[in-house]
Amino acid sequence: MADRDENNENMVIVDDDGEFDDDEDGEETSTAPNVSVAVRIQEFPQECFKDTAIGKGAFFCEACREEISVKRSTIINHINTHKHLSGKEKLHQKAKRERDLAEVLRAYDEENHPIGETLSMNTRVFRLKVVTAFMKAGIAINKINCFRSILEESAYKLTDRTNMAQLIPVVHQEEKKNTLEELTGREISIVFDGTTRLGEALVIIVRFLDSEWKIQQRLLRFLLLAKSLAGEEVAREIISVLAREYGVATELPVATMRDRASVNNVAVRTIKVIFPNILDIGCFSHTLEHVGEKFDTPVLTKFIKHWVSLFAHSPHAKLLWKDRTGKSITTYSPTRWWSQWECIKQDLFLFYPHVTAFLTANRDTGTAPATTRKLLDIIANSEAKLKIEIAATVNAGEPFVKKTYSLEGDGPLVLEAYDAIIELENCVRLMHMPNVTQISSELAATDGPDQRDQEQWQDYACQCVQPGFNYFLDTFANADNLSQPLSCFKAAWLVDPKRVNDLVPTVADVKELGNFPFISNTDLDGLVAELPAYLAASTGVHNDDILAWWKRHEDVLPRWSREARKIFLCQPSSAAAERAFSLLKASFNEQQDSALEDYIETSLMLQYNGRGLGR
Repeated sequence: MADRDENNENMVIVDDDGEFDDDEDGEETSTAPNVSVAVRIQEFPQECFKDTAIGKGAFFCEACREEISVKRSTIINHINTHKHLSGKEKLHQKAKRERDLAEVLRAYDEENHPIGETLSMNTRVFRLKVVTAFMKAGIAINKINCFRSILEESAYKLTDRTNMAQLIPVVHQEEKKNTLEELTGREISIVFDGTTRLGEALVIIVRFLDSEWKIQQRLLRFLLLAKSLAGEEVAREIISVLAREYGVATELPVATMRDRASVNNVAVRTIKVIFPNILDIGCFSHTLEHVGEKFDTPVLTKFIKHWVSLFAHSPHAKLLWKDRTGKSITTYSPTRWWSQWECIKQDLFLFYPHVTAFLTANRDTGTAPATTRKLLDIIANSEAKLKIEIAATVNAGEPFVKKTYSLEGDGPLVLEAYDAIIELENCVRLMHMPNVTQISSELAATDGPDQRDQEQWQDYACQCVQPGFNYFLDTFANADNLSQPLSCFKAAWLVDPKRVNDLVPTVADVKELGNFPFISNTDLDGLVAELPAYLAASTGVHNDDILAWWKRHEDVLPRWSREARKIFLCQPSSAAAERAFSLLKASFNEQQDSALEDYIETSLMLQYNGRGLGR
């Protein structure tokens, strides 16, 4: 119906539900719900709307991936939302990415001319995106057939898994190309390590700071081998990957992080011939984990061996334990740092009152009778020693466990490593073991074949953990790949703007940065000259993000920022490599042991580097 506004000569058009709207010229236009989808699409040509032909009175927004009403007021509100604007930008990036992928395929065609080159480019781009998505998710390519019907429902046709697999080299080449562009001209540190899988696997990872002072890590190589490599062979592989495949200049690598196995010691000595500026860093976390292995706890060592075996081979025992304690048994992994200590603390220490009753019930059910009997015999014959060894292991190991995990991150841990080791040295010196005090007091009040007074039990506990403490002190004091990095990490305090003024650094303190092989005497002179400006700029810094602070002061402090960029690449652990091995384990099980190396490497690169093609 139509009415005339008393204050306006324009006609007001009122729709069936009593709503009206103004057009762009101030005139009110119909918003009736029976306006066609096609009309609305024509009214908003710059938007990403389309006719879904699913239902009357609704049409589809490709940016938001949802249907909306055809009412004009609803549409106007919708296109001004943050969600819609963000979705439009993503669509724009998607179109650009697909154009980039088309160029990748054209370049690949020029060299290889694959079977699918006669297909439309849109179809081939879609197939490439599907292959990339599956590999990034760690899903086997041969499972594409299981998803084919749903993937083809609103898109282009796929093909069988054999033809889809032919796109793997395209994905691999483009991932390497993207990484090469990122690394060009940048200082890097190198993380490498090996693990056993069908013989041996070698992983090579690099760490660098991008232009925004963000720490980045990229998996360059995941090599599967029939047998273990010698040290010179490991070095040859690393040098080949860096120098030949990625064109890394000899002066750009500043550090290597790896575990302290003898084969890696030989490898680093060889690598230094080509890359002379590197600081060799033995993995602090690996070394701290070995402290627990050095504890001399004969009764506990025997007990935990049978304990782990019991649950590894008996699902019934796991259910019985959870039913009794309300907690699942702690999973043991021989490759996880301090895994056995976690089992000792969570199961034997915290739930020790349940252990004997649990083992008795497990024996009565006839589950793993031999193992259960051995565990009960240990408790019957040596329970006092078992309890004091458990308490000593938990108390002495806890600070080492915490520092092991705190040093395995990817942030600028070069500023925290020295503090962590000094704190552990103080723990060793103080040897504060409250659980041992409590247990020794309880044992001294009971009779038994191992009757001792409280002081004797405490002395026994100290004897148990002392070999581990001695290993820790001796190794960090005498191992070149630990003692030199430790002195460097102490000097690295100077690139922390939060603490540099408290340190009141002298010229001699700045010269300590020369412990880093990549900082020359000329560099040190420049740092000394710029020190007053640095101290002035860092006055009053407390809660700032350190890397963000250096980015803001990069132009003001060019000499200090240049060396700080290199120092932040040094890490106290090789945990970055362990994460690559975890991805391997999660993505490739026994059914995929025959997977080819390029497929495995490409999948892990996509997962580890956190991107897909054309990002």
